[in-house]
Order: sequence, then C-alpha cells, then structure tokens
Amino acid sequence: VGEKSILSHQISQLRRVGAIDEIVLAISDTPSKAVFVEFAETHDLSYIVGDEDDVLGRIVRASNDVNADLAVRTTTENPFIYQEAIGEQVEQAIAKNADLVVTRSLPLGAFTEVVSVSALGRAHDLGDDRHRSELVTSFITENPDSFGIVGIEPPETLNRPDVRLTVDNPCDLILVRSIWENVSNRKDPYNLEAILERYDVNGLKEINDGRPDGNDKEVKKLSWHVYGDEVSEMKVITKEDQILAGKGGR
Repeated sequence: VGEKSILSHQISQLRRVGAIDEIVLAISDTPSKAVFVEFAETHDLSYIVGDEDDVLGRIVRASNDVNADLAVRTTTENPFIYQEAIGEQVEQAIAKNADLVVTRSLPLGAFTEVVSVSALGRAHDLGDDRHRSELVTSFITENPDSFGIVGIEPPETLNRPDVRLTVDNPCDLILVRSIWENVSNRKDPYNLEAILERYDVNGLKEINDGRPDGNDKEVKKLSWHVYGDEVSEMKVITKEDQILAGKGGR
C-alpha cells in the first residue's frame, strides 16, 4: 500500500500509542516466517515463532515474553486501525478490571482488542482447538459469565460497521490502495475520520461491495462484542460515560 507493507503501516500507528510498552510479532512457524523475522529485526521489534495453528498460544507466549499484563491485539491484514482508541481501552481495562475491551462498531479491520493476558491463558487452557485458532478471543466471548467484557462506543462519525477496511482478497487491496492515494499527502494520513470522508466522497464502497462487513450476519454472530445488536452481556461505555469520567466520575 503505497511504498510500505500493510504491516509497516500498522506498526507506524501502534508506535504512536503511549499505552503500548512494546510491540511483539507472534510469527507462525511456516516457510514464510523468515520474511517476518527479518521485518522484526530490521524494525527493532521483539518477536516469537510458534505453532501455526495455535494462534492463541503464540499470543500468550509473546505476551509472557515481555512480561505483559495486558495485550493489545491486532492482525497484520489491517492497514488503518483506530489507534486513538487504544489508550482509552487500556484505561477501561485497568479501571474495571476487565478481561476484554473493544471499541464497537468501527469499520471492519479498524478495531483492536485489549485483553488481559491472564484471561488469554485461561482461554488457552480451557478452550479447544477452535478457540486456539485465529479466533483468539472466541472462548472469552462465548463465556461472558466467566469474563468481564467491556465495549466502548466510538464517535458517531466513526460508527461505520458498513465499511470494510481489512485486506483478505485482491479487491480489498485495491480499495485500501485507492484510499491511501487520497490521504497519503495529509498531515495525518491515518486519521480514520479523514479516511472515511475520502471513502464516502470517492464512492469507493463498490470496489469490495458484497464482501462481509460489520453488518454481515456471520460477522455479528462471531464478533458480537464488536458488531452484535444484543450487548446485554457486556458493559457498554457510552460517550456520556466518558465525559463524566473526564470530570472525575470514574
């Protein structure tokens, strides 16, 4: 995307977040691992190499390797994350002793998960192979009575589950390249509101229209904590709550 890999774009954004102490690549032990190891060493990043199928186990190992209490989980197919929300998610995880905190209803591919490392360890020990796959937090979300899950409502301009910014296929890549062409010359090219403005003005939705977004039935079912309509099983932090917290109400 432009002159940088998607992973480079993502690392650039994560390095802006003061709440993040260290970035660790949890690399799968496959023939492609050498590329990621080289990337980590070139960009002065910590990394671990682990089982391809046990993604959850890799994240637990990566977290423990740097003595983390909380993990900020992102995946490498997302060039435009809402990194401005991560600090608030970490604050809420600490304040509410939560196991999982997300900012809800963002474009698909823009959200991150802040997860207690102890909760990830429990999920790995108690879950089955499906829970240890790329569905890293699925054991937590399937057992909301046993884990504290918190959702934060985004600004209204960013409440866009209809937008798909993740890259899983060629049309997704064409879309994010088109967006980058329009925002790369801005002072802050990663500003999500500006990205969505260009997305709307240029009518780019047609490029990957028909691919699953946050309104897709299966996406809502799988990621109910981010996109589901029924959120009674989680604590939802509204904008009003955040304003009160800013006035000393936390």
